[in-house]
Amino acid sequence: MVDLDYFKEINDQYGHLAGDTVLRYIADYLVNNLRPYDLICRFGGEEYLICLPNASLGVAHKAIDRIRGKIADMKISVSKDTEITVTASFGISILSGDEDWSLAIEHADAAMYQAKSQGRNQVVVWKETTN
Repeated sequence: MVDLDYFKEINDQYGHLAGDTVLRYIADYLVNNLRPYDLICRFGGEEYLICLPNASLGVAHKAIDRIRGKIADMKISVSKDTEITVTASFGISILSGDEDWSLAIEHADAAMYQAKSQGRNQVVVWKETTN
């Protein structure tokens, strides 16, 4: 689960068209920088859900942390003369073969909120103690 940090402030300061530009830019980056069979979808206002089939926890964590760093380094042009940077908080959960998707999403969401509460712009892996 991915949530853009302080997205409301982007909309408030630069306008909703700028916010839409940020959402498109991040979505394009995700689609073009993951494997062709990975699933990326917008899950809410400024949230994306990423599914990395057959990825171990180590592979998933490394890939997601790389994406987190790249997002933080981006300069996004929101108008003719304005570039902004954004950060994102990520939550990871592993879906076992017999687990319900909704539970895995709930766990990833809890981990993502933990990342936000720990200072944002980071990746947290869900554990029983995360919630």
